[in-house]
Amino acid sequence: MAQKFTHDCAIIGGGPGGLVSALYLRRFKRTVVLFDNKESRVRWIPKIRNLIGYADGISGQQLLNKLHRQLKPFKPDVVKETAQIFRKKNYFEIHAGQKKYLVKKIILATGMKDEQPPIENFADLCEKGVLAYCPICDGYEQSERKIAVLIDCDHGFRKVKFLTNFTKNLCVIALKKFKPSSVHVALIKKLNCKVRWGSLSRLSYQEKSGALVIRQKSHPPLKVDLAYVALGSHVVGSAIKHLHGLSRTREGYFKVNSQQETSVPGLYAVGDCVYALSQISVAVGHAAIASTNIHNVLSKNRRVH
Repeated sequence: MAQKFTHDCAIIGGGPGGLVSALYLRRFKRTVVLFDNKESRVRWIPKIRNLIGYADGISGQQLLNKLHRQLKPFKPDVVKETAQIFRKKNYFEIHAGQKKYLVKKIILATGMKDEQPPIENFADLCEKGVLAYCPICDGYEQSERKIAVLIDCDHGFRKVKFLTNFTKNLCVIALKKFKPSSVHVALIKKLNCKVRWGSLSRLSYQEKSGALVIRQKSHPPLKVDLAYVALGSHVVGSAIKHLHGLSRTREGYFKVNSQQETSVPGLYAVGDCVYALSQISVAVGHAAIASTNIHNVLSKNRRVH
């Protein structure tokens, strides 16, 4: 007897990659269930200035709101519960709360989660535009400004090096003790870059000057225009903890082919959870590729289901 499915495709994640995937599939007249816990890291971006069509920029939350409004007329099923994926013989079973969903295909759009500085007010500082995470997105606007870079390992110096394309007025805030590589020691010397070692005691915003004040117990207060958070990030993978046979890179990214399909047949991945340039435009491109391939594959197999 043929399996009875609840939906053609499930999408795990409600960032731009997930929302655009849902939009494409619904416009293909595919049934879709979208698992969206409203935790996309896009919501922390105060202003996106390199996204096509937004010459004056747009905040991450505004972009998400616009995508939700664009998707709403197509009426996808939206679930706020956390999803758990189980692979069956030739389909997927998803557990979410007290419900189960049987789907033919899945798109993982789970994204990444940034490690945040150990302070309680980081969300407020992000909103004020004095904490940033992506110099590709807004490095240009920070040209010649005084920038602090928060790091806790040698890898963080890569962001320091990238930022030198925009400003040489850099100060490194190393929150943990570690030994920099010889390459990065040479970089620090070449830039005449200050490194302040020690944990944070406070980050505060000065309304009058618009400055960010960095306080460490072992140093006097430091005023900067902006601080980049370079404390690392990790792929959000809680939905796939029961899934076997999923190939990942050493860093934890999901490996995909040219159609965004992973090593598990029928399971696709788009956006920041895939090893690629971590940009909204890339995630949206992934979404178009994956959802179109899913529609085409399902069209070929229509008689089977």
